[in-house]
Amino acid sequence: MDNAVAREASSKRSGVPGAAPPRSYAATGFGNSIDIATAPRSEDRHYTGQMARTHTKVRFLPKGKQKHTEASAAKGVEEVLRILEGRWKLVILFHLFGGKVRRFSELRRAIPAVSEKMLIQQLRQMERDGVVRRFVHHQVPPKVEYSLTEWGQALCPALDALLTWVDLRGSLAGHENVVGVVPVHAPTATEPR
Repeated sequence: MDNAVAREASSKRSGVPGAAPPRSYAATGFGNSIDIATAPRSEDRHYTGQMARTHTKVRFLPKGKQKHTEASAAKGVEEVLRILEGRWKLVILFHLFGGKVRRFSELRRAIPAVSEKMLIQQLRQMERDGVVRRFVHHQVPPKVEYSLTEWGQALCPALDALLTWVDLRGSLAGHENVVGVVPVHAPTATEPR
C-alpha cells in the first residue's frame, strides 16, 4: 500500500502516472542546505543574460585558429632554426628540392666551396633530423644517393615564403629604417637606470 501511495504522489509531482518515487537527496554548500528532490527543475529555471554569459577569458579556442601559444611557437621556431643551422644545409636543401636524387659526388661538384668532410657532416645531421634520406647501393665502388624526405620536401613552401619576406624588405626600404638597427633609447649619465 505504501508503494501505491508513493507512486501516486510521484505521478502528481512528475505528471507521469505510475512513475517511481524520486529519491531524496540533500546538498549543502556555504552553510545552506538544498533538498534536491524539491529543487526547481531545469525547465522551471529562467536564465538571464548575466547568468548565461561566460567571461571572455574563459572561452574555447576555435578549431584550427591557434595551435600554439607564444612560448610553444617560439620553441618550435628555435627547433627549426637548429635543424637548418649550418653554413651548407640550405644550399644542400635547394639542390635536393623538387624530388631530385643526387649522388654524393654530384653534390660535391655542385657545391665546390664545401669540403668533403663538411658535406658529409651536414648530410649526416640532416639525415639524423629527418630532412634527408640516405640510400646506399651495395656495390663496388659504393654508391650513395641523397634525397629529401616528405617532411624535408614540405619545407620548400616555407623557404619560398621566407624569400618573399626578404624581397619585401627591399620594397619597404624607403618607408622604414630596415637597413640599420632600430635605435633604442639608452639612459644617459644623468638618467637613472
